[in-house]
Amino acid sequence: MLAATGATGAFPACLEVAPPDDALRVQGVTERGEPVLSDGRIVLPSGIALVDEAAAVAAIRKVLGRGEIRLAAISRHADRWGRYRGHLAIRAGGDVTTLVEHLVAQGAALLYPQEIAAKAGDKRNIVVTAACADRLLSLEKEARRAGIGAWGGTAALPLDARNIPLLQRFAGQYVIVEGRVVSVGERSTMTFLNFGSNWRRDFSVSIARKDWEDFAKQGLTAAALDGRRVAVRGEILLREGVESPAGRAPTIRVSVTRSLAYSDTD
Repeated sequence: MLAATGATGAFPACLEVAPPDDALRVQGVTERGEPVLSDGRIVLPSGIALVDEAAAVAAIRKVLGRGEIRLAAISRHADRWGRYRGHLAIRAGGDVTTLVEHLVAQGAALLYPQEIAAKAGDKRNIVVTAACADRLLSLEKEARRAGIGAWGGTAALPLDARNIPLLQRFAGQYVIVEGRVVSVGERSTMTFLNFGSNWRRDFSVSIARKDWEDFAKQGLTAAALDGRRVAVRGEILLREGVESPAGRAPTIRVSVTRSLAYSDTD
């Protein structure tokens, strides 16, 4: 649950109201790109996943050099690493924007669909609405076209689903992987989207049965996905008990339809 600072209700977009003058402010940033409040709490901006720590640090420091970042809302409880999810607003002159928009625009972060509110008044710890998600996806596309942050460099996003050694290097990290679905395997408890012919080695996406049924309602069926070029976002895992001479096969587990989409380049 979120405890709002000077604001009540849901956020219909990335920012509904500006925080009051006495709100807590960001005074620094960790080396991992996490904002630090004046009371010492570390905040993870809701609705995004940081993917380029150096770009995040640079972006936050630049904002702090020309304006201020204030707290709008924060979770009541910290995660196991002592970090709090929250909303942060940037106030520079007469303009008010949000830190999540700024970080995504700089290629330092990606939309994290698991935190999109399913409906108005959602009581879970999900604090980003569909309107904000659409805004962040638009900023992602602009950053991708510009080739900045995580979208540039030798290991730029999206990662190629065929490059298994590269995917293995990103194990444990939140990324976007893009490739063509070679086959779809529907099982009793799990559906697998296979991006290669060798399931012991190649990249795959796994979707639990209940989630797969929800995907079908959105038009993401086996017939629709088979042979299509797809972009998938999530944390890369190495499949337990599945190992080839090249090492354990990389996979992403998907539970939210916005994590999976037809590629813009198809």
